[in-house]
Amino acid sequence: MALKEHEHLNSTISICRLCFQAGLRVLVLEKPWSTPITETGKSAAVPRGPWHYAFTCIAAHIAVEDVNALKSVVPKPLSVHDGQAWLYIAEIISTSESNPELNVEIPDLLQYREAAVFVKVSYNGTCYAYCPFMWVDRDLPLMRGYIAGWPKKLAYIELTKLHPLLPRYSKPSPGLRLGGFAQRSGYHLF
Repeated sequence: MALKEHEHLNSTISICRLCFQAGLRVLVLEKPWSTPITETGKSAAVPRGPWHYAFTCIAAHIAVEDVNALKSVVPKPLSVHDGQAWLYIAEIISTSESNPELNVEIPDLLQYREAAVFVKVSYNGTCYAYCPFMWVDRDLPLMRGYIAGWPKKLAYIELTKLHPLLPRYSKPSPGLRLGGFAQRSGYHLF
């Protein structure tokens, strides 16, 4: 379904606009992205974007031997391509172009951790990455993810951090070991 200018998405998000940028559809909402809707938009669970992201992550590219396990999390009409998957744990800083003051007022909500699984899939002969699982540790990125269609859930997430004042952990280098984990409801995700 294509969105048209000024089409109503639902009662909580009123006016929207469809932009084309680099050949991709980008939805720009003219009002806050979620309730409660106020004139300033500062009360919304997800303030108006567009949003920009910077992240540091630990990632792993893996080959899954049991392709049937992947098939159980990939919906039709997609199909598992070759059993490859990608996992990451990231520390993300986000900022709203229309509300840059939020980085000063509520930095704890705009700085968060995320963990995700992507599976290499095929659709109509073209290879894509499909995300069956994604976790975050804050409610704002959780809600923003729901609005954008990501399968986010809350979890406890940690990862090794680098800092220029730490001799061994100042920057990425050959042989440096980093780690991270994601846990939800008392069980270890990865």
